[in-house]
Amino acid sequence: MAFLPIMVALEEGKKAVLTEVDLQGMYLQKNELNPHGLKAALAPVILESYQGGIGDMNTLAEKRANYIAEVNGTRSFPWRTIIISNEDKELLNNDMIQKLAEPSRIADES
Repeated sequence: MAFLPIMVALEEGKKAVLTEVDLQGMYLQKNELNPHGLKAALAPVILESYQGGIGDMNTLAEKRANYIAEVNGTRSFPWRTIIISNEDKELLNNDMIQKLAEPSRIADES
């Protein structure tokens, strides 16, 4: 399993970054059908939970649904993106994530 963002090397020295905007919860894992491929691993909705882990500081799933989301009314959905560059330094100048993200909800960012 891998958390996002993840960067992979492509042919001819290119790099690709896979990431997401406005969501936390997609993991990547090896695709058994393609040795060079990845597939998404999405956590199902938690129906019942309990406190556990070290010092009971984590919410752990006891029962999960057979679906990955519940939606009431209108809402925004996440962006999954792939950014491809010829050189690593181009990734630092890429602002696609900021352009896709919701505006800041912090009134005073100072």
